[in-house]
Amino acid sequence: MSAVLVTGAAGGIGSQVVRLLAEDGHHVWAADRVMPDPQGWSDPERITPAVLDVSAERDVVDLLRGIEESGQQLTGAVHAAGIVHAAPLLETSVREWDEILAVNARAVFLVLRESAGLMIRQRAQDPGNRRGIVTISSNAGRVPRTEFGAYGASKAAATSVTRSFGLQLARHGIRCNAVSPGTTRTPMVTSGWDGEDRSAVPVAGSPEDFRLGIPLGRI
Repeated sequence: MSAVLVTGAAGGIGSQVVRLLAEDGHHVWAADRVMPDPQGWSDPERITPAVLDVSAERDVVDLLRGIEESGQQLTGAVHAAGIVHAAPLLETSVREWDEILAVNARAVFLVLRESAGLMIRQRAQDPGNRRGIVTISSNAGRVPRTEFGAYGASKAAATSVTRSFGLQLARHGIRCNAVSPGTTRTPMVTSGWDGEDRSAVPVAGSPEDFRLGIPLGRI
């Protein structure tokens, strides 16, 4: 039986990825810091929930070993786990910086390294080389935002690491792609709205905060 790993499975994007994969007939290992409830999906029998701290190497190694020992073939992995921290860099503590880089950057390295390692060991089971890995990054990794310096840096790292894995895994027949969505209505995003509907703000944009000119105001 083939399987797909999804991290951040209890989150807004991750939970929908799990649902769609299960409905498409895949067996999904749904991992998150809090045990995802498979009854919330339409095909719970196709879902194996797991508790996972994506920034902890031991957790990631043990989860991938569990998938391997289950006898299932890992044909895909979607790394959707992530956190956000909104604050100017001048007001960001070292603890906050380290936390967001651990979850949004180090975890990409760990999850992709271990997932790819298992796929390579199982390559003989997939002569068609249809295996792939996807990282959910963010457009914040390409365009700086005044309140999301640490978040943007972590997502830039996530994208770069994924692309590097793509170059190195091509000879093994494993595809790696980084997807960089814009602001998405998820619980993580709306939790910072203080009960208000602030969806119009990212839609309209703020030229003063996001312009691509010269912030210093001179040449």
